[in-house]
Amino acid sequence: MELFRHEPLNHDEPSIRLLRVSQAPGPLRCTMRHATIPTTYTCLSYRWGKDKASHRIFVNNKAMLVRDNLFDFLEAWRQQDRAAETGLWVDAMCIDGSDIL
Repeated sequence: MELFRHEPLNHDEPSIRLLRVSQAPGPLRCTMRHATIPTTYTCLSYRWGKDKASHRIFVNNKAMLVRDNLFDFLEAWRQQDRAAETGLWVDAMCIDGSDIL
């Protein structure tokens, strides 16, 4: 199974990556897109725990492993009416830690 990889941001204009969480039943699925600033979105940043990333979700149809607390949040988020409409910025998912630019 192919793992998710971030696409580079356009550094010519202020932009971020945003998630949309699918409300469809079954495995948790998200789409990640680039958005220019300003735009409206909801942020999630949290303290990392010692647990290992053990829950498989799908981002743009590619696998990503996340920790318990993030998985639980995303499961709860997809039950919200605004999930299909509101972009979500999650530091653990939207920041490409391997990109040093």
